[in-house]
Amino acid sequence: MNIEQALGNILEWAGNHIILLVFLFTFVIQITPIKWNPWTSFASWFGKKMTEGVYLKLDGIITRVEKIEKEVMENEKDRIRKEVLDFSNSCRNGIKHTQDEFKHIVTLDKKY
Repeated sequence: MNIEQALGNILEWAGNHIILLVFLFTFVIQITPIKWNPWTSFASWFGKKMTEGVYLKLDGIITRVEKIEKEVMENEKDRIRKEVLDFSNSCRNGIKHTQDEFKHIVTLDKKY
């Protein structure tokens, strides 16, 4: 068998298996202007599929945490308001308070 026949056999085989060769070359060669790497794309797609359920659960947890935070803030505002009103009422009733108590109420008032 000479070189011409061997080359002819290789080209014939390549012509019959062109789809396989293109597929294999996409995993070996990365074309610079396109900058597409099939391994990176596959890993990204696979990772998203694997963690899809986790992200859905995480979104639900975040929503519940935000709701709880809002309720806590409302409760804190109510607590501060009650403390300021109680202090105000005690002042009207003639109860003496220290300077630290007044500073505390002023701080709470600013926070409220």
